[in-house]
Amino acid sequence: VGDGNRVCYHNLAMAPDYGQMGHTEVVNVSVPEEKVGEFAKDYFDAASKYPFGRADPQDRGTEYRSAIGIPGGMDGPLFKQIEAANNGRMELLAGKGNDADTVGTKKVWIYDSEKFPFFQGEVYHQFHDDMLERYSQGYHQLKGTLLDGGKIKKVECPELGF
Repeated sequence: VGDGNRVCYHNLAMAPDYGQMGHTEVVNVSVPEEKVGEFAKDYFDAASKYPFGRADPQDRGTEYRSAIGIPGGMDGPLFKQIEAANNGRMELLAGKGNDADTVGTKKVWIYDSEKFPFFQGEVYHQFHDDMLERYSQGYHQLKGTLLDGGKIKKVECPELGF
């Protein structure tokens, strides 16, 4: 983690760069423990259908590796649900931090979310269109709704705004 407890996207302002610090892009979701297996099945159903293991093979580097964070990682109580949902489709590996990119490998790093906590990224980076797909107006309006509701917050990193 960089100065001021910051983890920032690539920037020209010399703010702490998440890629240089070994972080990867993830989303933070809250799933009831009894539903983790169902959620993971949806994840593996989607990820395993792509020849490169994910929908964005143009994004290369450690900051784009496939990752799942759960309390305790592979030794935690939720891992059995993750493993069952995967059903051998992807190779599940214990994440140690700054792990290799997974594009083209059908691998997923499993992190202990207590050792590797989630850091929210810049607001602009969460609500821009994909390189290949344009998202709906409703999706873009979520930014204001989530900011107003305190579900996301502005972070002390440069807001590039694209």
